[in-house]
Amino acid sequence: MAGSNVTVAPTIGEWSAAVFYATSKKWVCGRLSVTAQLVNFVPCGNCLDKPVQIVLDHVTDIRKATTGLFFGAIVVTDRSKSETWISSLDDRESTYRMIVHFWKACLFSKETDSKTSRGPQVQTKMGQKLLSIVHDSQETLSKAAVQLNSQGGQIANMMDIMSDIHNDLDISERLVEDVDSWLGRWQIPKQVENINPVFVNKSDVPQVFEYEILFTKLEMNKANMKQVGSMRLSPDGVTILTNKNTNEYHFTWPNISKIEVVTPWEIKVIRHQIGKADLVYSAVSANMVAILKVLDSCARYKLKYCSLPEHVRKANERIASSHSFLISKQTSSGTSNPGSSTIAHKFQPDSASQSQTRTIQMNQSELLSLKISHPQKVVSDNEAEEISSALKNMKSLALAIQEEQTSQNAKLDSILSDVDVANQRLKNTSGKIEKLA
Repeated sequence: MAGSNVTVAPTIGEWSAAVFYATSKKWVCGRLSVTAQLVNFVPCGNCLDKPVQIVLDHVTDIRKATTGLFFGAIVVTDRSKSETWISSLDDRESTYRMIVHFWKACLFSKETDSKTSRGPQVQTKMGQKLLSIVHDSQETLSKAAVQLNSQGGQIANMMDIMSDIHNDLDISERLVEDVDSWLGRWQIPKQVENINPVFVNKSDVPQVFEYEILFTKLEMNKANMKQVGSMRLSPDGVTILTNKNTNEYHFTWPNISKIEVVTPWEIKVIRHQIGKADLVYSAVSANMVAILKVLDSCARYKLKYCSLPEHVRKANERIASSHSFLISKQTSSGTSNPGSSTIAHKFQPDSASQSQTRTIQMNQSELLSLKISHPQKVVSDNEAEEISSALKNMKSLALAIQEEQTSQNAKLDSILSDVDVANQRLKNTSGKIEKLA
């Protein structure tokens, strides 16, 4: 019954491995699995050793090492500086890359487990009102920052245009000087070809998305090692890039037969070929939800959502059973101590003690009513912390706006001086042309 209430995150990858237990000074074989937040190890068989669970948010370092002389291992260090040695892996490099990928994603994630560790969220009327005001102010300040940023882009374009104007004035002044010195040798063409300028809009620029992934080219009878790379999604198709930003393979949208969604973190891009083996690339990423949103807008009809693989489903069941075993063991050890029932049978309270018990219960109920009637805090600790965090963000945003405004003012002063210089140069050139005419 304890295991029925346990929620287990889906397993992303699973391998056979061995973990070194420091308490018993021995290596224990079992199954190693990785989820988005945890690294789990479950001993195999009837081993009495407890499962090992590593929270990725608490990990401070992950490195590769060797046990003995040449046996490869992975060492995971947590906040308490305790190390977990993992060895006997079929492909240590792929396992290492998988753990490091989701560890980095957990470190850079915006949502941490700090909110859940505080306990239940307490909401107050004044706190919610203050939060609403702070969030509205932050949204208004963010809009102002976005508008100021676009204004900065326009000012930069104006500076580029002024630079082009000065370059054109340089050319015109040089031509006028040449005409003045070689008068009569130059013939101005009667007709000048007009070239219509080409304007490029934002909608004309193709939108390209790029995400970090772990990719594998699945081939029969070959070691399929996971490699670090990126996936580029563009109007042309899907491009797999290596960590050196070189092209691994490019799938055009018509050539993609289907895209299988194995788990919320893994997809397979498949291309069926007549007379040849299918070309299959597997991609694993912590940002797979964002990738699926783009794929859903580009090739929704090619997406195929699959059920969990057999090894992943068994791994989830194995982890759930280990969790239920631990919970049942804790509850059995903390329910009651032996001999308490015999003591309860021997001790029979009399009427005086029962009346005393009633008065104690009554006093406890009165205390409970007093606690309930006690006024609550005006703002809870969680709300105060959230307001403090929002105010810090607003302060940094305001400082950035002030810095951007100072920079834009300097640019505007430079543009004004450039305009004055350009007007004076244009007047001088016009006067020279009038004298030549």
